[in-house]
Amino acid sequence: MVNFILRRLLISLLVIFAISVISFFIIQLPPGDFASTYKAFLLQTGNMTEDQAEAMTQLVRSQYGLDQPAWKQFLTWVKGIVTEGKFGYSFAYRTDAGAIILDRLPKTLMLALLAHLTSTIVGVAAGIYVAPRQYGAADNILSVIAFILTSVPRFFMALVILYLLVFTFGQHHLTSFFSPEYAVAPWSWGKFVDLLSHIWPVILIAGLGGVARNMRVMRGNLLDVL
Repeated sequence: MVNFILRRLLISLLVIFAISVISFFIIQLPPGDFASTYKAFLLQTGNMTEDQAEAMTQLVRSQYGLDQPAWKQFLTWVKGIVTEGKFGYSFAYRTDAGAIILDRLPKTLMLALLAHLTSTIVGVAAGIYVAPRQYGAADNILSVIAFILTSVPRFFMALVILYLLVFTFGQHHLTSFFSPEYAVAPWSWGKFVDLLSHIWPVILIAGLGGVARNMRVMRGNLLDVL
């Protein structure tokens, strides 16, 4: 059991590393960098000449290592994570990237947990329901729905559902976590219900793929037993 856990942990670390490598170098593919964008911003302000903006741009490149080869930038980034726990600097938010991650982490974990619970409960219940009704109307309909849910890209599904809810049905409150009266209020049952009323589409979208997967697994296992 210990060997299995260690092996899975090692595989997970390798997958994370591979994803980080691919993501990093994909970002490097388009021409230009933040310094180029920063130079354009400086020129738009009209407070600097071309030479002054270029000098400032070169200073920024040197300060943040953007003048280094891509592979060296990647190794510097990995070294910062491993030795100092730093994830780099966010040019968009102008702050440490690690601070941004820590700030978003609680809400991200909450959404992931609720989506996982939803997909497990609904998926298992649906699998139990359709298994004794193999090839019936309910089984065929839910199987088609499960196939669609696993085939449609999640980001596209999210865009369609949120567009319909916000722009077609006018559910503008879904763009925030809380209603104004609960934003700074202490936690209570009312605040929790208000939170769910705002984030249920996100939970639904994140859990739909899991619902389809869990339903098919539960259906198959029950059919083997029945």
